Amino acid sequence: MGNVSTSVKLRDQEVAGRTIARVMSASLPELVNHLLSDENEDPNFLPAFLMCLEIFTTPTKLVTLLIEHHVALMEMWLNVHAEIHKERERERCEERDKRDSQNVRAMQRSCFVLVEVLQVYGMVEDDALRYKIVEMSRDLMKTGRAEVAQQIRRVILLYDGGDTDTDGDSTTITDAKRRRRMRKARRASIISKATEDSVTPNPPSSLSSTSTLPPAATEVHTPLSSLNITTVQSSIFDCSSMSIAKQLSLIDERVFMEVAADEVLAWRKKQEPELSPNVFAMITQFNRTSMWAATTILMQLTLTERAKAFQKLVDVCKCLRKLRSFNMLMAVLSAFNSSAVHRLSHTQFAAGTKTRTVLERLKSLMSCDGGFVTLRSALETCRRPAIPYLGMYLSDITLIHHGNRDYVEPSAVDEEVPMQDQEPIVNFAKMRKVHDVIHNIQFFQEQGHNLASDSIVEAMLGDFEHEDADRLFEISLYAEPRDASIDDIA
Repeated sequence: MGNVSTSVKLRDQEVAGRTIARVMSASLPELVNHLLSDENEDPNFLPAFLMCLEIFTTPTKLVTLLIEHHVALMEMWLNVHAEIHKERERERCEERDKRDSQNVRAMQRSCFVLVEVLQVYGMVEDDALRYKIVEMSRDLMKTGRAEVAQQIRRVILLYDGGDTDTDGDSTTITDAKRRRRMRKARRASIISKATEDSVTPNPPSSLSSTSTLPPAATEVHTPLSSLNITTVQSSIFDCSSMSIAKQLSLIDERVFMEVAADEVLAWRKKQEPELSPNVFAMITQFNRTSMWAATTILMQLTLTERAKAFQKLVDVCKCLRKLRSFNMLMAVLSAFNSSAVHRLSHTQFAAGTKTRTVLERLKSLMSCDGGFVTLRSALETCRRPAIPYLGMYLSDITLIHHGNRDYVEPSAVDEEVPMQDQEPIVNFAKMRKVHDVIHNIQFFQEQGHNLASDSIVEAMLGDFEHEDADRLFEISLYAEPRDASIDDIA
């Protein structure tokens, strides 16, 4: 292990109505010292540390540091108790009692962190470390912390399949292992589906229309019936707008609840289905929904039918807003902003002033202007359950990664220690920002809508069949040729 750096950068910040010193940067050993210290008053320090652990170290290295701390604390505890045993006058042992309590609390914290690390990242493979972890549980039994010792033993049993002596509940452990296997199998299934899906998994960057319009196939108005279009006019009009919005929310929520912290962490550097399967699944469903909505409008044969479909989908957007289903709201709104639909000025006019006003209000809510400032304000005040727009958080995590270094230059350098042996200084302010983004996602995952599937709407939506963007634009040009008057297409 390298040498500890010479300083920890702290900054006073207000948290939960009181001012506390928060770590901005420090070496890994200093971060661990702060983690186990009585002086650590930051409630978000441990969650941020554990969530971003693999950015600045490895679980094995952290476990090694925790064991080293434990061994040192246990030696101090034994020395203090030896002194107490020799000293007969209890009033003269108050200072030692205080140190004893501090040591036990620090040991308890180190073991709590150890349990969290092992539960998230798995048991270390080094046999010597595994033996020391067992010894830690035995030491805790000596200090009277049997409950914490049992937590360590349960984790050991979880990964060793019951080889370790423990009184842990084997039924609970078996269930936990089964859940982990099921999650691994589902993850593999999602990866396969995301890889094979033909829809390009790219989240929309904004609601502004910037696509270059392809050249018109012809400037002569030709009836849409000549394009051999199969209409969908007997579909969405047979279902209520709220029932459609609920089904869209249900489909989206099923995947949203499975998005894990490690998937979002991986996204900051690489956007790959193998690393972020549920993120890709959400993006794929987002794109399919957007294309389906655009297809629904453009597959109507007449101006009146298109305007009716336009009104219906705006009404679905209103219902999605009521359900606080912001991700699907953005997906449907993206359809209105696609080049094929955005250019349908006569269709929008025929849909009516009220419909256009509602649409603009919803677009303003979901606008990316100011870093989604309006949407963020709505999410801060809205009650749960709610499904946030995932693309906003994916943008956040990417910007944080590229705009902030993982490590910073030390404020002071120990000239007696070669630079290559000095501990790097972790930019913990960045880790806290990363944690805050993922915590926002997890906050909305804590409570679901508990919606029931509607078989009629489910059948209507099907697999979200849709035309591709080029085909939709071709249909759009036939529906409303450039410079055509409303009389020409009515």
